[in-house]
Amino acid sequence: MTTPQEPTPDRLCVLPGDPSWIHEARYLDDQLLLPLAEAATAQKDAGTLPAAPYQAAAATIRRLAEAMPQETCESESAAAPPGVRLYVMNLPAWETEALWEVLAVLRRAQAGEPDTADLLQLVQQIGGDSFDPARSTANFIADLLQIVAVLMLDTPAAQTLATALIRDTQPDPSVHEAYEEITAAWRDAGIRY
Repeated sequence: MTTPQEPTPDRLCVLPGDPSWIHEARYLDDQLLLPLAEAATAQKDAGTLPAAPYQAAAATIRRLAEAMPQETCESESAAAPPGVRLYVMNLPAWETEALWEVLAVLRRAQAGEPDTADLLQLVQQIGGDSFDPARSTANFIADLLQIVAVLMLDTPAAQTLATALIRDTQPDPSVHEAYEEITAAWRDAGIRY
């Protein structure tokens, strides 16, 4: 007998005010993920995902890019340090799950798992045909990983900072510590904030 899996809750995400983390990876939406969705629809390859996760991941990236400003702005929240802008967004669980699924299958393809050979060939073809200079599977994975790193940062510090930003409260030492912890994680992932 199988037990039903508990649904994954939606995620409250703290997003960097510098929109480059999403704008630089926006191309993944229509230049990689949508072509992979089309290919998944056309060929039911065992090593690839069905079209839905690719489409959901593309839509999530598109929505995030459209929600972020085009340039970095000054802070409007008392909870953020002066001169820093942070955003809070509620991300439905199915969107984060789709991003994880796509990331996992691309990593499997990059690792050369036999059932993903067709996917790897398609990703390499897209990287060579659609980009100048060409982009490798590793480039695509790195850009997708940056997005996932921002969205999946689920620590007590992220929750503290999200709460402070939503309430627009004056920062206390715990909020300052939370900000430092989150920005350190972003720095480690190569994300500008």
